[in-house]
Amino acid sequence: MIFGGYTEEYPTIRAARNSVHILLKGPPKASSTGPTMRFDATTSQTLQQPHTDPLVVTLKIGQMKVKRVLVDTGSTADLITMECLRKMKFEEKHLQPLDKPLIGFGGSQVIPLGTIILPVRVGERNGSRTVPIRFTVVDLTFPYSAIMGLPLINKIKAAIFPHQLLLQFERDDGQVGILKGDQMMARQCLINTLKRGASITPSKREREEDSPTVMSVYLENPNTHERPHPIQRYEEVDMFGGKRIKIGKDLPGPVK
Repeated sequence: MIFGGYTEEYPTIRAARNSVHILLKGPPKASSTGPTMRFDATTSQTLQQPHTDPLVVTLKIGQMKVKRVLVDTGSTADLITMECLRKMKFEEKHLQPLDKPLIGFGGSQVIPLGTIILPVRVGERNGSRTVPIRFTVVDLTFPYSAIMGLPLINKIKAAIFPHQLLLQFERDDGQVGILKGDQMMARQCLINTLKRGASITPSKREREEDSPTVMSVYLENPNTHERPHPIQRYEEVDMFGGKRIKIGKDLPGPVK
């Protein structure tokens, strides 16, 4: 789930707030309609079931077919990695600056390198939809080459069936196009993610060695550390209002 970056509809926080006020004023206008989409046996594909695989597809971005594109309905931006752009012969000098951070799940922030507009073709040549998309560019080690977020999903009027890893969209000719996810590719991306996580996450033993317990610190040199010791006696002290309370008095000095 990724927020921020470039958003065409809400380029500023004020614009986002204004959109809320518009909704409060009354019901929104009817949205444009699209073709009727159905998911049935004629559109399904053979998959290993049950599964929790994400929808990972191949798109033509610019002049290159890009594999490992994640379809993410929780992302408000369309993302592409700088590594992928370099394979298309683009450099950072071709990017337009962007001063809005990307905010991921948990509130962590990533500063993008900028944005770039590229044509995106969804589907094969004889049944596709081509739209210009402004991508937010990030320079991260990522299992995916790009992320198809809500801007692109809404532009092609897509409907998604996660169980069958299918995406239907409105083609350039107004008919329904079908884009099938690649289950094998999705799992390869998952393995790469887990490998990367394992390579940067310290093991349990390493965490224990790096963070010694209080007991291990004391045993290194017990003469230089004080230990808590039991109360020896109580002393009564007068308080305001004539009340008397008991205060414990500890043994003087550290225990050797």
